[in-house]
Amino acid sequence: IALDSDTYNTGTGSSGNNTLATAQPIANPVTLSGYVNTAGEGEAGASLTSGDEDDIFQIEALGGEVINLVMPASYPADLDLYLYDSAQNLIDYSIGDSRFESIQLPASAGTYYIDVRTHDTGASTYDLTIGHNQPLSTTALSAAQSTFVIGHLIVQQASDEPDISDLLDGFVASQQWRSSSGVTSLYTNANMLGDASSGLAHQASTLRMVKTITNDSRVIYAEPNFIRQHMANPFMDQWHSNGLNSPVALSAVVNTVASENNNVTVAVIDTGIWQSHPDLQIAITEQYDFISDASNAGDGGGIDDVATDPGDGRDNNQCPNSSSATSSFHGTQIASVIGRYDEGASTNSLPITLMNLRALGCYGGYDFDIANAIRYAAGLENSANKIIEPADIINLSLGAAGYSTTLQQAIAQARHNDVIIIAAAGNEASADAYYPAAYDDVIAVSATNAQDDLASYSNFGSAIDISAPGGDDRATLSAVINNAEILADSKIYQGTSIAAAHVSGVAALMKSAHAGLTPYDLDTLIISGEISHDFGSSGRDDNFGYGLIDEVSALDWAKELAGGKPLPTITGRVISNPIAGSDVFIDADKNFIQDEGETATTSNKDGFFTLDIVDEDGLEDNSIIVSVGGTDTVTGIALDNLVLAGFAQEDDLFAITPITTLLTTADTEDIAALLNGFGLAGSPSFENIASIDPWDWFENGDQDQIDTADDLLRTNQQLLNLM
Repeated sequence: IALDSDTYNTGTGSSGNNTLATAQPIANPVTLSGYVNTAGEGEAGASLTSGDEDDIFQIEALGGEVINLVMPASYPADLDLYLYDSAQNLIDYSIGDSRFESIQLPASAGTYYIDVRTHDTGASTYDLTIGHNQPLSTTALSAAQSTFVIGHLIVQQASDEPDISDLLDGFVASQQWRSSSGVTSLYTNANMLGDASSGLAHQASTLRMVKTITNDSRVIYAEPNFIRQHMANPFMDQWHSNGLNSPVALSAVVNTVASENNNVTVAVIDTGIWQSHPDLQIAITEQYDFISDASNAGDGGGIDDVATDPGDGRDNNQCPNSSSATSSFHGTQIASVIGRYDEGASTNSLPITLMNLRALGCYGGYDFDIANAIRYAAGLENSANKIIEPADIINLSLGAAGYSTTLQQAIAQARHNDVIIIAAAGNEASADAYYPAAYDDVIAVSATNAQDDLASYSNFGSAIDISAPGGDDRATLSAVINNAEILADSKIYQGTSIAAAHVSGVAALMKSAHAGLTPYDLDTLIISGEISHDFGSSGRDDNFGYGLIDEVSALDWAKELAGGKPLPTITGRVISNPIAGSDVFIDADKNFIQDEGETATTSNKDGFFTLDIVDEDGLEDNSIIVSVGGTDTVTGIALDNLVLAGFAQEDDLFAITPITTLLTTADTEDIAALLNGFGLAGSPSFENIASIDPWDWFENGDQDQIDTADDLLRTNQQLLNLM
């Protein structure tokens, strides 16, 4: 246990530790208490007038220890954490907006310096711990996580744009758009751009500026301009996937819907498409280059109406600092995968066209540029000041960690315009959130391998909605740069990029068959399992989502929807005795309260209800169905405070009972013990209880069903008496 040395102690006095030269040596491991303040802030004492904005400590580390900074629950001042090596060079930081900051030391042993620093103004006590602990901060950005553009800020204000020039400190507005959310602007600082020698310090300065502006009442939000990458890798092994239907089977279904002849446009937001490829047959009807940073553009310019791909590797002499030696021509690959679904358009009359929108350059894609392209594709306001007829589908075979409000708003508003948005889950073999795939209004696609298992590189987790092959045995169209000349080529690639493009192609065929197909319709079909093969665990799972996409089933459903067939729904009954007039809703966040936007209905006089599978906001994974209140139709007793629930299932009639309520709130072993106490163990199985309407069985079943129903109704009534 230690004390910050410049916090006055009656026994030892105080000594300064405000600079690297006067750093306070401390033990390792250690728990230390300290206090920092800006001048004129905080309690009366030695530092009130002059301030004590930094406490710097020197440690000898074994390597790999975790530093945790904890502020009080009220934390009157926001503090950040900085780490320097033995040569006193900044090597890491933790800059967040919660009461926790965390840094993990490098693996190598040695001397390190830790700086606890105030952000803006104020005063605060703190606790600093060093040891082999778990990091407490989950939201702060560190140097390892800082994949954003140095010297860029995205700021949103209300439409009247109150002046914030006093906050900007060298940042100037370069682009903006106006929307229903407000005015969204990109600010840049020329003094930081291109200064590689001060890169880490400028990273930290950019994040500090984000925090300063965010905390100002004149601003709705401020955030970094995150960088995202495409999601394809060179393919190494021979592919023999059965994941997709054969061209013959697909063609047979395509021919059955060809007479609809609905024009469909897929916006490919990517590195651009090399439109001169002689084998690229699909038509490109619209193009725009949204790369705003000339150093990232690779073509010598900024935003313009030419989106052909000049290459994003060092073989393009205008990308000298690219991380890749050779250009990917990734957008051309994605276009060729989607284009396969238009093969034979001259005979099948399925006119799928592409919108070529360039947002990824030498270093990847910046959020402001990607959001700009999404807005353009959806017919929304954008910094190009050009409003077009919206695309039907947007393919985003790109992503990275880092939640962006700018990107989220663009996607939400695009979906509101009935644009279907499909994104690659990511190639990090991780369950961590990867954006844009992890946003609610996006269909997130994981990748399968040649054995129809989850591909080794594919991300997984709660965001996954559906899966598709991450490659096949057909080469994608590409290009190569030879002596500064771009030449046609073809390559076999794999990745969630390719998987997302497959799903975009299927969605385009569905839209061609049924022009009225909405994002909501596609979400409903995915969740219902009607257009996929159920791989992995039964129902939705974190590897495959709701299964592997099945083009033939998808097209069959599109045709049937066009012919007037209704979407799949959940049909159920609220029972102890039948309960009429109960408010029944899909409880997406499982708080047992009907929130705004959650799909709801009322049970009829016999307790029956019908619900749409998803709510108006899009996909809802593993939702439960909740009923509140109602009247017992046998006894006539009002059950105003009764809350029942069950896990949603679409296949058969779904019963909400006291027993299913237990299944949503207790462990299986506890439920088994309780039901055994009621004499119900073993019959029927837990998996089948929600599929049984015991009231119907009791009235209309055979003797075995009547006996089972009697047990269930008795147990339900006993449980009801305990609620």
